Amino acid sequence: MGWGYLFEGWLIQAGRLEEAGKHYSATIKDYPGEAQIASEQLARIAMLQGDPVKALVLLDEATQKYPTDLRFWTLKADLLLNRGDTQLVENKVLPAMQKALKNPDHFLIHAVRGYLLKKKGPGKHKEARLSLLRALSLNAALPDIWNTVLELDTSLGNLAFTETDARSLLGIDPDHALANYLLGSITLARGSSSEAEDFLRRSVEKHPTAAACNDLAEALRRQTKLAEAEVFARQALAVDPNLLHALDTLACIQFDA
Repeated sequence: MGWGYLFEGWLIQAGRLEEAGKHYSATIKDYPGEAQIASEQLARIAMLQGDPVKALVLLDEATQKYPTDLRFWTLKADLLLNRGDTQLVENKVLPAMQKALKNPDHFLIHAVRGYLLKKKGPGKHKEARLSLLRALSLNAALPDIWNTVLELDTSLGNLAFTETDARSLLGIDPDHALANYLLGSITLARGSSSEAEDFLRRSVEKHPTAAACNDLAEALRRQTKLAEAEVFARQALAVDPNLLHALDTLACIQFDA
């Protein structure tokens, strides 16, 4: 079984999706004990092939056959939301999930509801954030949901939300690039250049975006660490030559020098 899944995984990576699908279909028929994993892979292959209708049929069958398997519900909800089928998720999928999981407070219920509300548009973003935070309170080890919460905070333009959520995330993942960048930018705007430098260095070490490099350059400039500030300002422009803030920062550094 182990070698078989390695081979099928290789087929998927090689783009031989049809062949991989045949292998997984044979697994379902010949090895019932492995049918659950194979069913998931068949649905994923249909999605990779750009066939959401087939994927949805497979996921409908799987959620009926394996109602407590979170993978199938997650894939089904993702697929429907990506298609914009919010009413189907709200009226059919969520009630079915609650019945199958036998727990209306399950983290996955809150997560799907949060993504559903986000999909409905900016007017629902506060509610979406609360649903996703409830999911995280039940299961904090969900990096994609943390990223979505920070995205919602930015969309809402609420610095208090952003700071609270970013600090909560750093308590779990101290090196998270986006959380460090957001806190660095917030503390820099408050004039706390040294504190901002610490956050921004960690962000740049993990993921050197133009914005993070620029803000780090500005934090260093305000502390008269001009040589290092210029290095990061130029790094910001190397990533994004059209970033006007970085051009301004570099000009200020050169003026101060």
